[in-house]
Amino acid sequence: MIDTYHRQAQFGATVPNSRVDGYTLLNLRAAYKFWKQKAAGRYLRDPEVAVSAFNSLNDTHKEHPLSDTIGSRVMGWLTVRY
Repeated sequence: MIDTYHRQAQFGATVPNSRVDGYTLLNLRAAYKFWKQKAAGRYLRDPEVAVSAFNSLNDTHKEHPLSDTIGSRVMGWLTVRY
């Protein structure tokens, strides 16, 4: 992909830096299961609540020279199997 930009640079196109700066990525997940109960179908009923944090240090970075800047993201789940 970078080679394409280098070829287009002959005609005045801007060439992005082909190196990405270093970054630290820390992903966290915490979950709690309320109970486990055997169901008639031989599986477990287990409601769970969870919180997940992607890039929890908020180290804004690019994972590819042409990509968007990535920040942190927090998500939550409530899972119930029955």
